[in-house]
Amino acid sequence: MVINIVLDGAMVLGFGMKAVSVAFATSIAAWFNVFYLYHKLEGHSGRILTQEGAQETMKTISVTMAAALLTWFLQQRFFFPGSFFSFAFEGLLPEGHVERAAAFFLPLGTFLGLSYLFAKCAQARDLLTLFGKTHSN
Repeated sequence: MVINIVLDGAMVLGFGMKAVSVAFATSIAAWFNVFYLYHKLEGHSGRILTQEGAQETMKTISVTMAAALLTWFLQQRFFFPGSFFSFAFEGLLPEGHVERAAAFFLPLGTFLGLSYLFAKCAQARDLLTLFGKTHSN
């Protein structure tokens, strides 16, 4: 919670990033929480995650981070209609229902498509299972 408060303050007040930064700070704080709780649980109960599980976890984190960063870059570079990042920084939101739907579904579709592509390249079995695809050896 402290990490979230510090990041919120820094991003909103320090960098002027507005509402988007609150969601971003919460995501970062949630990951710190996951790693902290895992470390504490492992210290209490012994080894929890196998080597294979650790590799799959790192693949999942790497693939989703790469997909998120590339989605963000594409939004900024090509100004996709309805980019939530652009609207959040400028304080504007789309007026019509179609524009608002595009603002949500265009980045979502881009992120999901890139996640699937990167998961196939990295052979990330956990993510491919979420997409309904099985990993073939």
